[in-house]
Amino acid sequence: HESSAGGQEHACFSLESIATDNDECRRQIAEAGGIERVVVAMKGHAGVSGVQKQACGALRSIAKNHNEGCRKIGELGGIELVLVAMKGHAEVSGVQEQACGALESFVVSIGDHQIAGAGGILSGFSAPEHGGREVDECREMVQAAMERFPANGIIQELGREVLDRL
Repeated sequence: HESSAGGQEHACFSLESIATDNDECRRQIAEAGGIERVVVAMKGHAGVSGVQKQACGALRSIAKNHNEGCRKIGELGGIELVLVAMKGHAEVSGVQEQACGALESFVVSIGDHQIAGAGGILSGFSAPEHGGREVDECREMVQAAMERFPANGIIQELGREVLDRL
């Protein structure tokens, strides 16, 4: 039920749980259209922090150690949606944690040399309408989360990992 925020939140949480620490499940979720479903949930419920938190968590789990999943997330605009979630829910620590975790999964799984530029997972986000600022915007959003939640060790750890690799 795409129109049910609660249903989408639970579905994203389920995908996150299934994909956590299971490479085969990550592959199957990606092949079965799970990434597309998460993207639809994020777009359809941009104002619902619970959906955004669980969707970022799902992308985080799917992307972990899964290069093809990372590429597909990038192609579908999932990275941009993570940044939109960070911006739209700046005061919600759970969204910031999961979003930083998703970005960390992307940069660790893909490798820093494949993040931006031609063919990189952020290359779609560097389109002219964005002014080619994809990496800068990632840095800015992560730094803002770290500054907003200085006592949150998870955000601090994940944020440092992302910033070190971008």
